[in-house]
Amino acid sequence: VKGLVKDLKQMSRFYGQFAKPSLVKDRRLAAVYENLNTLRATMCYSALLAASATLHDEDLINFARLCENLTVRYSTVCSKDSKELERFYHVSAKTLMEKGEDGLAEARQVLIKASPSSEEFVMAFKTQSMGRQYIVNYLFRGIENHIDPEEKTLEDTLRVHIEHIMPQTLSEDWEEELGEEVDQHEFMLNRWGNLTLLGGKKNIKVSNKTFREKKAVYQESKIGMARQLVSYERWGPSEIEARQVELANVADSVWSV
Repeated sequence: VKGLVKDLKQMSRFYGQFAKPSLVKDRRLAAVYENLNTLRATMCYSALLAASATLHDEDLINFARLCENLTVRYSTVCSKDSKELERFYHVSAKTLMEKGEDGLAEARQVLIKASPSSEEFVMAFKTQSMGRQYIVNYLFRGIENHIDPEEKTLEDTLRVHIEHIMPQTLSEDWEEELGEEVDQHEFMLNRWGNLTLLGGKKNIKVSNKTFREKKAVYQESKIGMARQLVSYERWGPSEIEARQVELANVADSVWSV
């Protein structure tokens, strides 16, 4: 009984760190736990508990990152069967508990094999629309940090907004610019290819202005993915589709296993 209580106390301490990452001293590990909280990724806790009990320092951080990346690929983007993913985590956890650090490579391989391929991930990403805003915030911040790793403040959601490039309300100028493609507005509006991060004041400033006017604001932005939009001559359904493919390929690199 004493052994069981000791294990429960240890595991509850680890679980508390998952729920409240500020309890973690290593800021890199705390950042991964914050991301897992953002993704509502509780299914990986069984494997993370085993990892926390057996691994240390870089090994634990890298294992937690693997859980984060697998969550994005398997659940967030590809929406695959959660029961099957739970089984993979269980096998990985069991391997670590039975073999300790010696089982790390095997435990990692279990999760790596569960991950959707690049082809499957990119194909699924290409079809995504806005949906839950916290998901778009998380993904776009990850992509932005990959595109432009220069240190900047992206955490404050009051300062950085999600901007619709083709606006939610079309002006006469936008309708004229879209021409025969105007009937695709509703379908294309919330596609990830039509979204970007943008500073709050700039987001208010551009609102539903024409794409030419928006480009002048994007050019001044500190956010790399906004500045990249300047290379487009016009903005419509075909450009949105093309950009969504570009974002998909970047995301495949960012959340690689």
